[in-house]
Formats: sequence, C-alpha cells, structure tokens
Amino acid sequence: MIRFPIDLRVLLMQSGFQLSPWKAAFVETPKIEPEDPELLRYEFGAVHGLLCFSPESYLTIIAIANAQPGNGDFARAMSNFEDVAVLFGCHLLVTAIWNPLLKVHLIKKRGYEVDPEDEGTAIKRLQGLKWP
Repeated sequence: MIRFPIDLRVLLMQSGFQLSPWKAAFVETPKIEPEDPELLRYEFGAVHGLLCFSPESYLTIIAIANAQPGNGDFARAMSNFEDVAVLFGCHLLVTAIWNPLLKVHLIKKRGYEVDPEDEGTAIKRLQGLKWP
C-alpha cells in the first residue's frame, strides 16, 4: 500500500484539517494491493471527505461534501488544500466530480482544468512544478 507522506499529513493538520484512516467497515472492499493508495478521511469545519496521495505526486481529493453550504468552509478548505499542495510541492486533483456546479466552480473560480484523460477529474496545475 502506498502510504500517505507524513510531512504532507503534518502540513494538512497544521492547516486545520483533522485526518483519520478511512476504513470501509460496512461495504465489501477488494483486497488491498501493494500499489493501492492509503485513504484518509478529512474534516475541515463543515467540509469532509476522502484524500489519497499517489506516487506521481498528486494530492487527490476523492470525495468532498459540505454539510453547511454558505458558511465559507468550502472556500477555506480548498484554499488550504491548494496552499498545502504548493508547500509540499505536489499537484492537486479533484476526482469523480459528479456535481456539475462543483466542476464549474473549480474551473471558473479556482483555476482548475479538466483532465484530458478523464472529464470527471479537475487538475490544479501549480506554478513551478513539473507536470508529469
């Protein structure tokens, strides 16, 4: 299993995120292979979801939910994710975007691009980082 880098965990926690291991306790999950990423559950105010880190240096937001829209937690969480990605030197991805309004927000207001290989993924290409 690909472990989440400890330095990245520390940066996220210093940025205000609460992290915990994610375990699918109530669903049947496939056997974990050595190349599978470790999944972390995160919380930031009313925003919560799942994260992973890939060996290609992507901090990936797998799921994101906002329990109280309009309170500013989503904008602060996304800004903190972006700041942490810059500090750590990795790219930021948001995958499995099923909400078209979220996709429009990420592209038009936050500067993300649609992944040419997967229309359900938005990429934040960070300044000064080599794109694989």
